[in-house]
Amino acid sequence: MQYQRDGNSYICNQNIYTTYTVILLVLNDDIINDLNYSIMKTLESIFSEIKENGVITKQQLQLLKNRSNREQKDVINYDWLESVGNGYGIPLTEEQGLQGLNWLKKFIKKNGESNVYGYREIKIIKGASPSDFVFKGFYDAGNGWFRNFLPIYQLNGMEYIPMAEPYIVG
Repeated sequence: MQYQRDGNSYICNQNIYTTYTVILLVLNDDIINDLNYSIMKTLESIFSEIKENGVITKQQLQLLKNRSNREQKDVINYDWLESVGNGYGIPLTEEQGLQGLNWLKKFIKKNGESNVYGYREIKIIKGASPSDFVFKGFYDAGNGWFRNFLPIYQLNGMEYIPMAEPYIVG
């Protein structure tokens, strides 16, 4: 990345940054990608990118969650969500699926029992693969004063919300 100095600020890719921001950005190029991604992307462009790729990335999901929580309203257009993935939700990337599957499996004891899951859920988790995970939308886990949106995932018919432990919805 190249920076051009313009008085007290720097210009990079037609974006103007202060000296302090450039120091942070130079220290970690990932910050530049996250900063540009989150500032420059509109909801419509994020949704079209998801539809085009056929999967939702961790970064896109986090951005939608952050915007929903910041605006205190669900930013997902559920009519649009029904049009993606044959109406069954948006598939996650393989990497996210693997991470989710490992997280779900940590609540199953070595003897195959669980205090969190019933028989049905244990069977679903044991037979699942990383490509089976689907994003279904957001759940408002807030109270009457504050909204806190958390993602709802589906795994082979089992819907859950990741909290301290999985909260099974269906």
